[in-house]
Amino acid sequence: MEIFPGGVHGVHILCTHACAMSAADLFPGAGQSPGVECWRIEAMRPVKLPSNFSGKFHTGDSYIVLHTWEHKGILLLNVHFWIGTESTRDEAGAAALFTVELDQLLGDLPTQFRETQGHESDEFLQIFPNGVHYLEGGVESGFKTVDRDAYTTRLLHVKGKRNVRVMQVTVCVESLNSGDVFLLDTGKTITQWNGSTASRAEKAKALDVALSVKSEEHGGKSSFHAIDQTGCDFTDDTVKAFFAVLNESSEGNEKEDAAVSATRIKSANEGGDDDEMSKSTSGAGAVRLYHVCDDDTTGTLTMTELCDRPLGKESLKTEDVFVLCAGGVVYVWVGKKTSAAERDGANEFLQGGERAVKFLDLNRLPRESSVKIVKEGTETALFKQAFHRWGVVAVPKPASGFSKKEEKEKQQVDVSALIAGSESNTVTNAFDDGVAGVLAVWRVEDFKLVGVKEAFHGQFFCGDSYVLHYAYDEVRIGPFPNPNTVRPHYSD
Repeated sequence: MEIFPGGVHGVHILCTHACAMSAADLFPGAGQSPGVECWRIEAMRPVKLPSNFSGKFHTGDSYIVLHTWEHKGILLLNVHFWIGTESTRDEAGAAALFTVELDQLLGDLPTQFRETQGHESDEFLQIFPNGVHYLEGGVESGFKTVDRDAYTTRLLHVKGKRNVRVMQVTVCVESLNSGDVFLLDTGKTITQWNGSTASRAEKAKALDVALSVKSEEHGGKSSFHAIDQTGCDFTDDTVKAFFAVLNESSEGNEKEDAAVSATRIKSANEGGDDDEMSKSTSGAGAVRLYHVCDDDTTGTLTMTELCDRPLGKESLKTEDVFVLCAGGVVYVWVGKKTSAAERDGANEFLQGGERAVKFLDLNRLPRESSVKIVKEGTETALFKQAFHRWGVVAVPKPASGFSKKEEKEKQQVDVSALIAGSESNTVTNAFDDGVAGVLAVWRVEDFKLVGVKEAFHGQFFCGDSYVLHYAYDEVRIGPFPNPNTVRPHYSD
């Protein structure tokens, strides 16, 4: 279907006079060091706000927010433009266009977000630890302040048999059911709650998403816990903390006992049928992928839905733009070699234009739905989870040079001979039995060693680095020695 005839050139008329200045003049020094930089649209041009801006937004204005942070020595960037409920269409359009200008100034590195008041993304809300505040009108003085706590905690619902899907749902006990898996992400902790009749596929998918979020979004610093509804111990601190967070959003249940809260969990039947979810092709639970490409014949952009299932990473082509609907969020994926017209088409979604609204309506999504521009190579964990085995590459078996018969004979091992040899061998390479000694484990956090409790020894996260010290023979150390004073002991 054709949805982008004519491109978006008409929108550029909004701020032609402002665009006479270069992006470098409009955003001097932007994104050069970690931190948060904010601009408000005033007279159709961005005006930088003080560095101590604390997240107070006027409902009659539009803003641009650039978040820069460092990860493993590399600067990463997200750029958001925020639209107040009373902001004019011209201001919102200018904010969108200047966001594109800022993105190009920074070398197409940032991920772009379109934020609307009351429907902000988690990435945006987590920028302001003291909460986002709404101020009426266009000036701060003389108006009533409307406070709003930053909603950084999220609850992800993992459901399905063949095509397992991940959706963000309301953070409350009533969202849980016994037939599915849920992930509670508070930033500091990620808790996987397994319903009593949840499938193995749902549990595996949830674990994959949890580890990806921990490693890629939290820098490996969050802790991970798992709770099984079957045989759940309601006196356990992890279980009590899990239900305490859910009850914070349920009026009157803040201090409710975990066991009492569990009685409000829905049954598997109330949670819905997995087969029906797998068949769903629209709405917040849908996973749909559209291909946007430049038609040389007609001179317009066309959009075509890709119906192959399950979705694979190979579906994304670096020469084109793709639109993914997953978990109630719209992701616009931009390949590294896309044309200028295709990039304009991607920006149409960011600007929330008429065609973008029609697209949201077609997919039965609210018009305020979060829209995120994702650049090739910067995909987030929740984007990747919509694809089957993202990043897994089959490694071909190397040629051995042996025939099948010779290969089989080569792989045969005389187990009896090995056992007999080990029993007769009086020399061992082990210094002790691996039990009598004392093991200490540290995790590297902010370039410092932090002790790991003994109960978690042997549990390693892919986003972390660890130091292990094992003492044997006459050397004995406590469970949490000072890493600056402990010296390894080597046996003769």
